[in-house]
Amino acid sequence: MKNKSKMKLYGFWGVCALMLLTVFLHLDKVKAEEQEKEQICEGIFLDSIDISGMTVEEAQKEYENYLKELRDVTVQFRLEEASCEVDMSDLDLKAELDAVIEEAYAYGRRGNILKRYKEIIAISQENKVLSVPISLNEEYLIEVLDEELSDYIVPAKDASIEFADGTLTVVEGENGKELNAEETVDELRKAIENWSGEKDLLVTVATNELEPEHTTKELNAVSDEIGVFETRYSTGDASRNNNIMNAANKISGSVIYPGEEFDTMEHLVPFTTANGWSYAGAYLNGEVISDIGGGICQVSTTLYNAVLRAELEVTERYPHSMAVGYVQLAADAALNEGTKNFRFKNNTENPIYIYAYASGGTLHVSIYGKEYRDESRTIEYVNEILNVIPAGDAIETVDESKPAGYRVVTQTAHTGYQANLWKKIYEDGELVDTVLVNTSGYNASPERVTVGPAAPEAPAEPETPAEPVTPTDPGTTEPAVPSDEGGNPATPAAQ
Repeated sequence: MKNKSKMKLYGFWGVCALMLLTVFLHLDKVKAEEQEKEQICEGIFLDSIDISGMTVEEAQKEYENYLKELRDVTVQFRLEEASCEVDMSDLDLKAELDAVIEEAYAYGRRGNILKRYKEIIAISQENKVLSVPISLNEEYLIEVLDEELSDYIVPAKDASIEFADGTLTVVEGENGKELNAEETVDELRKAIENWSGEKDLLVTVATNELEPEHTTKELNAVSDEIGVFETRYSTGDASRNNNIMNAANKISGSVIYPGEEFDTMEHLVPFTTANGWSYAGAYLNGEVISDIGGGICQVSTTLYNAVLRAELEVTERYPHSMAVGYVQLAADAALNEGTKNFRFKNNTENPIYIYAYASGGTLHVSIYGKEYRDESRTIEYVNEILNVIPAGDAIETVDESKPAGYRVVTQTAHTGYQANLWKKIYEDGELVDTVLVNTSGYNASPERVTVGPAAPEAPAEPETPAEPVTPTDPGTTEPAVPSDEGGNPATPAAQ
């Protein structure tokens, strides 16, 4: 019995060995056939392209033809009711093909014989789709979409304030949309991967909803006039008047949120006629010159004084080179692009709003916010003159084209000063503190006069010749040599 059992056992293992040998021989045959043909296994795709049974070179050519046809496709991008078309040829499509084809070719050729066989069987039962990385010019695409769909891709609009008829009105903000570039490009890539030869592709543009940064609730706190100041200007100079009104309009309507800084120059540049500026008088190196934007310093000065009365934090301020007449000494704020600016910070807990206008010789600036000071507290600003610097002797310039005796003052004399500005603080009418705000220096400048040339001296009357005499000594009488000093023009004074 034992011998028969052993015989059956040996027979079973013999059959198994024979079957296994048959499988290995079959696998070797399959491997040998595939490697001999150097063909890619059946059931392998590059995206939507079937490359079964192709050589590496054939698969590469097939995909390049596919890519060439893809470049002739037009993509329609839709966003709500809007749409725009982009030619695929403009997107600079490029495929990273080599590594993917190498992977496709490796199927059924890697690992031991059993693993290779299992890979081949698995692919024959379910196709293997390999994705080919495709690069495209995303920057160009986003630029086109932003431009073509600009009516729908818009920034959120903050709540704002309007001032009319002495009343502040808060205008609600609006939501906006921004292009979600990453999702939109992903949608395009999916459309490319699933492309089946049609001449047009449809892609939905992805966007993100944008909410206003600043809301109606914030601006509803702006209810009180916390600082106001006015200066007067002459209405006789049309160019200067224009500059004052232009500057007032450019700063009016500004909202400064808590912690933000207001930069006056930022609201005024560029100083060009296209931006509304005219040529008018301005200070330069102790002289009055004609410069584009002349007069804007009166606006920054009026704003400065309104800011002082609102007790906001001044972060940058400069005096004029010479004293001005529309405010007390040390209460001015000069502007000069690149060198002088006026800036201040909103150091309150609520937004502030600037309202400014110039009309009929009055320049007005109001600062609105939420009153944060006690009713019993009042302030005033007074200056203290530390030093007076005389203007000095007049400077005359001779103009030869003018007649003798011509004399016109081209620039009045300016006395120089050094002065302090003090802030006096009162509670219930009693002075409780005095704070130094600034110390300012102003240059002296002499009167400048243009004169005509000096009148020439009248010629001297000729003398009656004396009776000839016989000289006691040999010689002759020499005629007098006339002087030319009286006929020379005066030497101009040094400038």
